[in-house]
Amino acid sequence: MAIKLEGQIENQEAESFWQAVACLETPEEVKRFLRDVLTLEEINEAVRRFDVARRLYEGETFKNIEEETKVSSTTISRVNHWLH
Repeated sequence: MAIKLEGQIENQEAESFWQAVACLETPEEVKRFLRDVLTLEEINEAVRRFDVARRLYEGETFKNIEEETKVSSTTISRVNHWLH
C-alpha cells in the first residue's frame, strides 16, 4: 500500500532521498548518511518519534508515553495518525 505524503515532499528530490535511504545496508551506513543530511536535533527528534511509534504499536497508552518520554500529546497524536 502506497503512503500519500504531503505535497511538499512528493517531488523528484524527495524520491532521490528515498532511493538513497533504500540503498543503505547497515546501521552504521544509516547513521553516517543521516548525520550528513540532518542536524543532531533533527536526528534526536526522529529517534523520539520512532520510540513513540514503537510504544503505540506495542499498545502503550498516550498518557504513559507522554509521562515516560516527555513528548507532547500533540506529537503522539500525529505519530499515531501515521500508524493507522
